[in-house]
Amino acid sequence: MEKYAGIDIAKRTHWMCVTDGEGHFLMEPRPYDNDADGLSRMVADLDLCGGDVAVGMESTGCYWRSCYKVLAEGGYPVSVINPVVTCAERKSGNLGRAKTDRVDCLVVADALRKQGIAPTPSPDADAAQLRDLCRFRRAVSESMSRTKIQAVALLDQVWPEYGKLFSDKFGDSSRSVLRRFALDEMDADGLADDLRGASRNRFGAAKASDVLQSLRSTCGVPATDALRLQLRLLLDQLDFCAAQLAEIDAEADSLLDAVAPTLPTVPGIGRATAAQIAAEVGDVTRFRDAKALVAYAGLDPTRRQSGGFDPDRNRISKRGSAHLRRSLYIAAQASLRADCEFRDFYDRLRGRGYSHRYAVCAVARKMLCVCWALMRSGEEYSRDRHRARGKAPEGASPVDAG
Repeated sequence: MEKYAGIDIAKRTHWMCVTDGEGHFLMEPRPYDNDADGLSRMVADLDLCGGDVAVGMESTGCYWRSCYKVLAEGGYPVSVINPVVTCAERKSGNLGRAKTDRVDCLVVADALRKQGIAPTPSPDADAAQLRDLCRFRRAVSESMSRTKIQAVALLDQVWPEYGKLFSDKFGDSSRSVLRRFALDEMDADGLADDLRGASRNRFGAAKASDVLQSLRSTCGVPATDALRLQLRLLLDQLDFCAAQLAEIDAEADSLLDAVAPTLPTVPGIGRATAAQIAAEVGDVTRFRDAKALVAYAGLDPTRRQSGGFDPDRNRISKRGSAHLRRSLYIAAQASLRADCEFRDFYDRLRGRGYSHRYAVCAVARKMLCVCWALMRSGEEYSRDRHRARGKAPEGASPVDAG
């Protein structure tokens, strides 16, 4: 007899039910604490159902991982299900608008039963580490961006003209000035020496004079000790984030060589972006073909059409990994600055009336197909072997990809 267990994942308490092949309860929904005792009891209850139970759970945050580990070690095939799938199951079922933990575990079991979702293989250790590092890197990078916004807001109060002095407010030269300003040590000689060192002699006394003239004539509010302290601490925070990013990149770089060493050979994909792509793809053999990987990334086109009405809008589905999609979009943008076939492909699509954003999404899809081939074969990129053909994606229309 077919048996399906659905687990609603949460931070502290999971809920699980077991149904037969017709959707009838073999075990009513029950709560399990997300700890060693609770998960051991979950395995024991599955054993009481006679074993041979297919288990499904949503990929809710990071909280599913320990549950997956315990069940996989117990010998149960576990399918980690995209919440988009369970959301669609809820809408198509007869559960109404109710959304409780008891109902949600049944929705997961029904999705597993009706759609025959394959078990999710245990992640490769190196790929799992790379994924954790890359996601942490993104968090550190976002923290760095927020810190820069705070620093700019502070400068706009005390020295609104500062942005005219340097093209990059947080480049080495500018930060040497901001450090002195935060410490209230804006003497001409010291400033000129710092500028020479930070800019490798590109700036010196003349630039120091421009900086001091701008400071003397600023219309900003007085730089109080409190504001200077804030600026100094924000600069310290930026230095700390930069050091963290360097350490993360070094570790991710070594893991990339073990997971997907040839991805950086693709035009537009540097080592950092390659690490992010490899981390999100994981075990490439779980994708039967490149189209399956494109769908996983949410870069597959979806057409919205009703009867004779066609809104002439064709967007990407965005139903998969947002992290992977973002990395590919960045790589596609970078490839447009290179003399490569991806740029040629983009130009051909633009020449046919496709929008910039649509064409970039098409390039991202093409790049992902190439990445799939390289990760499976281990070969380096070859322009002749992996030539991007000037054909619009299937189902496409010359509109914004959204």
